[in-house]
Amino acid sequence: MSVVRLGLDYGAAATKAVIALPGRDPTPLRFDGALTLPSAVLIEPGGDLVVGLAAWRRASEHPQRFVPAPARLAHLPTIDADTDVVPVVDLIAATLRRVATEAATHSGGPVDEVMLTVPAGWGPHRRDLLRRAAHTAGLPNAQLVPAPVAVAWHLLAHAPVADSPILVCDLGAGTTATVLRRRPGGFDILSTIEEPDAGGMAVDLAVLDAVTARARAAAPADQTTGGESPDEVSWYADLDQARTAKEALAHHTSVVVSLPHPLPAVSLTRPILADTAGLVLARAADTAHRTITAADLPTDSPLQVCCVGAGALLPGAVEALAQRLPAKPTVVDEPHHAAARGAVARPTETQTVAQPMQMPDGRDVAVAVGAAATAGAMTVLFLADTNTNTTGNGTIQFAPWGLLASAAVHITIAVITIALLMPWLAPGALPSTAGSRWRLPILLPAAAAAAGATVLAIATIITAVGHLPINTILAWTVLPVLPVAVGAAAAGLATRRDPPPPWRWLDRLRPPLIPLALGATALMVIHATGDATSLALPATLALPIGALLYAGAVVGLLTTTIVARLLFAVPIAPAALLLAVADAGAILAVGYAAAIATWWIIRAVNPPTSHETPP
Repeated sequence: MSVVRLGLDYGAAATKAVIALPGRDPTPLRFDGALTLPSAVLIEPGGDLVVGLAAWRRASEHPQRFVPAPARLAHLPTIDADTDVVPVVDLIAATLRRVATEAATHSGGPVDEVMLTVPAGWGPHRRDLLRRAAHTAGLPNAQLVPAPVAVAWHLLAHAPVADSPILVCDLGAGTTATVLRRRPGGFDILSTIEEPDAGGMAVDLAVLDAVTARARAAAPADQTTGGESPDEVSWYADLDQARTAKEALAHHTSVVVSLPHPLPAVSLTRPILADTAGLVLARAADTAHRTITAADLPTDSPLQVCCVGAGALLPGAVEALAQRLPAKPTVVDEPHHAAARGAVARPTETQTVAQPMQMPDGRDVAVAVGAAATAGAMTVLFLADTNTNTTGNGTIQFAPWGLLASAAVHITIAVITIALLMPWLAPGALPSTAGSRWRLPILLPAAAAAAGATVLAIATIITAVGHLPINTILAWTVLPVLPVAVGAAAAGLATRRDPPPPWRWLDRLRPPLIPLALGATALMVIHATGDATSLALPATLALPIGALLYAGAVVGLLTTTIVARLLFAVPIAPAALLLAVADAGAILAVGYAAAIATWWIIRAVNPPTSHETPP
């Protein structure tokens, strides 16, 4: 089906857009005759928002209401503009609305698909703000594409891209350097570093200082009086002159910069600009070098270096980068629009992209079957021990409540793991396939609800079989399960925002086998120490072993690195031993349930890492 696609690169200093009409080559949109739209916004006293060049031209009228780079305020909910408080999302939406209007004019109607670039280092909060701004601007259902990934798609659309890593140096308002690696179906981000003070805005300030100094030096001494401290009104006008002159030198060898009376106009040349921007470009090169180091590439790995953004056309930019990088940088064709063009070229989420899909294996079966078997064994032990310590009137003198709570938690794990296998147990599509009824944002919350219902039913059966008070049984079964079920549901809902990589989606959402096995074994061993006939080891040896196994289970669920696991195990193991000696198995069971709940919550809060690469 023919669709109209819009690739939109919303930058801190400038916004670029490329529209692709059916049967035509993608075309950059023009704004007031220019190929870029300044992202600046002016907030008028009446509340109206002025964007683009008009905002810069009127900045001197209301300097306290002028916002040159709204994207740099995306971490804030609102800003103060003189006497007004304005949501940052509205500032961004104003610029995006201008793009939507131009796109509709160019295409004769609203666009069908919007691919909106986002800085690679932005997290869920700022990404969500950008989505809301696009929706407010009349661009609903915008798909976010990391800007360096969009650049890589642009490269791929024009020539084959080697499997070697790619360093994308985006010299825009600041400098963002990103190392990418090709994978089936797309690109992975290995590292990214953003340096706001190493780009075009810093160069603009340096150029303004340089031309002002040259003008003062050229003017007679009696004509520089009053020009020593320009107010905020004239400063924005001067900065606009410096910005315009810098951009003009991309196409001319020299330009004339006019400054306020009494300073004379001065000439700005490419050599002067190169010298002025030298310190800024040196910081940009250092940022790129640190990004390569952070990527931890093999020493003999080849590297492609691509430069995009307006700063890539600055005199001396490529040379400055070449001095610090192991490979010669190349400037991408149309560096201003590389990200916007790549966003249009990138396959949409509904297009078929060959990607390896993780299939169930023995670990999934082991978790489901093992958790169910553990729950059954713990339930039997609970009933056996409780019955032998219960008086005839039904009043419980003693019961191993930790076993009951652990049994309920393992029942929950078994049900949720079985639910994750439903796409294969029942004929249907994989979880990431368009149109599949096994959508993870629906599947996991439904599984969590089913697990809660299963626990409730089993608690009722235990009450009837053991002639035990229902309120107490529910307290030790339903309550420990609640955080586990909520965590699993939250992890499922989070996949709507950040889908897990298809080649390891089960690894992210199925609880790890080894920590579960350690935890179940630990709780069983600690419980068994109360009955010497059931142990092959003396209690003095079994309790420390159980405590160590318990610590291994908890740190295995909460941490990923060896160092972190050792650091956490040091206090957890002794604490578990003290609780075991004090016969506080219920507290250990609750802590174990909390660790499992936290494992899922971590997956809800942290999106899949970009370097989770396929096999």
